[in-house]
Amino acid sequence: GLEDYRLPATVIPALVLALLIGLFLSRTVWGRWLLATGRNESAARYSGVPTAWLVTGAYVACSLLAGFGGMLFIFDIGSAQPSDFGNFYELYAIAAAVLGGCSLRGGEASIVGVLFGVAVFIGAVMWRPAAVMLIVVAVLGLASVEFFSKVTEKGYRPATFAGLIACVAAPLAAYWMGDAALPLVVAFGFLATSVGFLGAAGVQSGPMPNVAITNMAVTWIGLLGSFAALILRQSVSGSPGNNIGTDTIFILVAAVVANDVGALFVGSAAGRTPLREWVSPNKSVEGLLGGAVATIIACALVGSQNGTWNDMGEWLALAVVVSIMAPLGDLVESMFKRNLDVKDFGTLVAGHGGVLDRFDGFLFALPATYYLLQVLQPWTS
Repeated sequence: GLEDYRLPATVIPALVLALLIGLFLSRTVWGRWLLATGRNESAARYSGVPTAWLVTGAYVACSLLAGFGGMLFIFDIGSAQPSDFGNFYELYAIAAAVLGGCSLRGGEASIVGVLFGVAVFIGAVMWRPAAVMLIVVAVLGLASVEFFSKVTEKGYRPATFAGLIACVAAPLAAYWMGDAALPLVVAFGFLATSVGFLGAAGVQSGPMPNVAITNMAVTWIGLLGSFAALILRQSVSGSPGNNIGTDTIFILVAAVVANDVGALFVGSAAGRTPLREWVSPNKSVEGLLGGAVATIIACALVGSQNGTWNDMGEWLALAVVVSIMAPLGDLVESMFKRNLDVKDFGTLVAGHGGVLDRFDGFLFALPATYYLLQVLQPWTS
């Protein structure tokens, strides 16, 4: 039976609903109209799509599904008390949708992606840090592949093999040996890339710019991404059974996603002052502030159920760090893309470009969060 596999019975209606929704979006005209409305409501309306009815119907359907989810939740725990239990689960739903490939701007949806994303991430966080490490290594590996592919397309000739090895080896070394291993990985990465160009036919191979762009990827993706491994290592380097690393990764993911969502909606509705127009004309100061408010709310809501970050001062400190570093990571990646004259580094994540486009904010937020964790040591409060 289901009990033999420790599979919650509520998974069955979730899978049935996912199948029905997937069929509706992909196989019916109403589903295609709904996606078209999400992409561009004005264009859909001018094309004869009943957008007002679709938007109203979408809100009604979401409300009904939320109510159905609440019923399943009550059946699972056997009680409707306390009444505020599960209040912030909507943040998990947003995070699962975004990580699963749904576009914050609408018009892109992947039911399979959402199911896969939530199953892998939540299951890994609840299981053990090593499983989350596999996700970290996969993300950094895919991001580095995208980076090297795009810069090669634009005429550079990086030492792709050495760069990929260094980007993947950095988080593995950090998880195994701690932060003392990172300078060694970066040094060997530089040695491998620079020595490799000695075998070139001549200076026409461009050793300086190509070694530089290879080691830029090692630093940006491999080194900064390795701080996720250092955070996760907190769950295995202390007393058995502690969840410091996984708790921190979970609240960080919620905070960065909330920052993206808040910045998008506030910026779209009230954005007037460009943040850095030559880098990204669509990013505004108003969106930055909206993202900061959303980050504070997310840290407080998730932190209230978090076993490690459980103090208002800690939530505010983490929210400030994420509100500064995540937008900076996004802006830096936009600057690099503008320099390369590309829209995205990849196309793997529907609605977001590539993996690197989706996780750019994390690369700057991870080191800051790690050192904040070392300074505050929230598990002692």
